[in-house]
Amino acid sequence: FPSFIREFIGSTNDGVTLLLEALKAIQLSQSNITGSLNQLGSRANHVMFKRALNDEFETLVCLKICSRSDDGVQRLAEHPSGLFTIAVCVMSNYSKSRVLSLQLLARLCDALGGHKQVSDSISMLRLRFGEPVRFKFLVGMLNSYNSSAFQISCLRFLNRFIETSKDSREKILIQTELEEAGFDTSPLKKLIAGNTVSRSDLLKEELNRWSQNYVDVNGLVKKLLDAERANRKLREEISLLKEKNRHMETEREELKSGYKRLQSELNDNAVLKFEMTEDVKFPREEEEEEDVDIHHESPLVTILNSNVVTEEHRTIITCSSSASHKIIGDSGLSSNSSSTHEETKSLSDESLIIIKRLKRMLKKKWAGEAGSIRVNVKKTISKFNREAALRNRCGGESKRGDRI
Repeated sequence: FPSFIREFIGSTNDGVTLLLEALKAIQLSQSNITGSLNQLGSRANHVMFKRALNDEFETLVCLKICSRSDDGVQRLAEHPSGLFTIAVCVMSNYSKSRVLSLQLLARLCDALGGHKQVSDSISMLRLRFGEPVRFKFLVGMLNSYNSSAFQISCLRFLNRFIETSKDSREKILIQTELEEAGFDTSPLKKLIAGNTVSRSDLLKEELNRWSQNYVDVNGLVKKLLDAERANRKLREEISLLKEKNRHMETEREELKSGYKRLQSELNDNAVLKFEMTEDVKFPREEEEEEDVDIHHESPLVTILNSNVVTEEHRTIITCSSSASHKIIGDSGLSSNSSSTHEETKSLSDESLIIIKRLKRMLKKKWAGEAGSIRVNVKKTISKFNREAALRNRCGGESKRGDRI
C-alpha cells in the first residue's frame, strides 16, 4: 500500500486533486437531492441521498489515507479550494463524515502554511452558512451531540488549531470567538464524571490539553494589577530601608568618632599614670608588710637609714642614701644617746604608720581619682618633710642647751 499511495498522490496521477473534485461533485449532488426531497419526497430520492452521503464518507476515507504521508498533506494544503471542500463536510448529515473531516482539518494544521489555510476555510464556511461568529454551528453540535467520537475529534481539532497559531494574540482571538460561540468545558467535564467508558479517558485528555493551552486574560490582568501594587509596595519599602541605612551610617560615623575620642582619653590617662609612677615611687609591699623600702629622699628617711658609729671622742651617723656623715661631738653624747635612739625609734614607727596609711588610700582611690591622689600624696610628703625638719631642729636646740 505505501507504494500505491505514493504513485496515486504523485504528480503523474495527482490522485488528491481528483478526490477533492469528486468530493465537491458529491456535495453539489447532495444539495440538488435535498431540494428535490423538499419538493417530491419520493423514496428514490431518499436512496440517492443516502448513497451520496456514503460516497462522501468513502471519499473522506481515501483522503485520510492520503494524509498519512507528508506529500499527501502538502498537496491537500496547497489546493486552492480543497480545504474548504473538506470543511463543508463538518456540516454533513452523516456523523462519520463529520468526524473524518475534523480529523483531516487537525492533520492539515501541521502542514506548512496549513493553519492559515484551515482558518480561511472556516471563515468561508461561516459566510456560506450565515454563522454570526465562526465555530457557532460546530460548538452547537459539540454541546448537543452525544457521540463521544465526535466530541473527541472536535476537541482535538480545536486544540491543534490553537496550538499551531503563530502568536498569543491569535490564540486569544480564537478563544474569544469560541467563547462567543458558546463553547464551555463544564458540561463535558460533568459528562466525564458520570461516564466510565474507555473513550472518556481520551475526552479527559483533550480537556486537560485545552486547559493547558487556555490563556486566561482576566486572570493575567488581575495578576498584572497585583504585581504592580506589590511593586509599588516594594519600592516604598526599599526607600524606607535606604533612609534607615543613611541614619545607620550617620550613627556609625558618630560612634566611630566617639570611639576615637575615648581612645585618646584612655591614652592620656595612661600617660598620666606613667608620669605619676615616674615622679612618685611609693613603697612596694613585699611578702611581709614590715619590710618596707623607702626610696624618697627626706630628712626622716635620712635619719631612718642612718647608722650610728661611736668612736673614741665622737659619734658618726652615716646615711646610706646620701653617703654623707654627720659628726656629733663627744660631749653630751652619753647624756643624749638614749634620747636620740628613742626619738629615732619613734620617728621610724610614725613613718611606717604614715606609709601604710598612704598605701591604703592609694589602693582605694587610684582607679578613678589619680590626679587628686597625686596632689594629696605630694602634700602629705611635704607635710611629712616639714615635721621631720622641725623635729631635727628641736633635737639640735636641745643638744646645744645640754652642751651649754
